[in-house]
Amino acid sequence: MKNFNLFILVSIVVLIQLSALGSFLSPARMPNLALALVISLVIFQGFERYLGWVIFSGFLLDAGTGWPMGSTPLLLVLIALGIDKLNSVANIRSGQSLFLLSLAVILVLSLFIFDWASIGLSSIEKHFLNNSQLTYSPVKIDFDYLMKSAYTVLSGFLIYFILKKLQTNDFPKIFQQKASS
Repeated sequence: MKNFNLFILVSIVVLIQLSALGSFLSPARMPNLALALVISLVIFQGFERYLGWVIFSGFLLDAGTGWPMGSTPLLLVLIALGIDKLNSVANIRSGQSLFLLSLAVILVLSLFIFDWASIGLSSIEKHFLNNSQLTYSPVKIDFDYLMKSAYTVLSGFLIYFILKKLQTNDFPKIFQQKASS
């Protein structure tokens, strides 16, 4: 049952990323919900346990955005592997008082790395597919990018909370408490 709940969570997160956010936010401020999901999964239980879900969410994003298949899963797997190595050294979940701060820093740094790597990967793909010159367009850190980072951090906190509740099966208890009061 937990795999079905995770399938629903991954599908909803990617669906919101691809469809609903574009109508509420400008593309420059749209948070990367899939990256927040991947980081939450890796910090929650580790890289090996959720590798399939990381790849699945990347393929769903590639199918929805029209990128060449395999680009986003490659970036997500590399970032998830880096976060897992960092988690094994720093044990992020052990420090309760600094957990939210460390999760926020990891989300912001991962978003920056993901954006830089996606620009580089897109440039390389265009070069080899169209046989044109490599282009260089850096990530612009302006107010929109800061808002994108803030939205990604907030969505990462929410996704981590939902993931934690799904894994402990606390959602039925939450709904029963709301119905009884």
